[in-house]
Amino acid sequence: MYRTMLRDSAKDGPNFAGHYTLGQWGCGAGCVQFAIIDAKTGSVYFPPFYVTIVAGPDEKMDQIPEPLQFKPDSKLLIVTGARNEKGGGVYYYKWDNNRLSLITSTTLPKH
Repeated sequence: MYRTMLRDSAKDGPNFAGHYTLGQWGCGAGCVQFAIIDAKTGSVYFPPFYVTIVAGPDEKMDQIPEPLQFKPDSKLLIVTGARNEKGGGVYYYKWDNNRLSLITSTTLPKH
């Protein structure tokens, strides 16, 4: 179903947790879906949620953090927004044993 998005993401090579590629694409206004691709095996992990941006009425787009923050040499994934359009917060995940484990989270301030 997401073959083209996954293929396009994998072309750029690993960008997350050593040998993984985190590919992301839009799923509507302010919505991001993503998958984690193992560059060694080609296996793909789809998380059980997508992320929508949560912003107050006075926030400008350049003040809103990226919904997915990650680094090539780190297993940490920071998710900012509402998962599956519920709530809203900053969620800290660790990528380990081919799964995301929630480490901790904080709620976003109400506007």
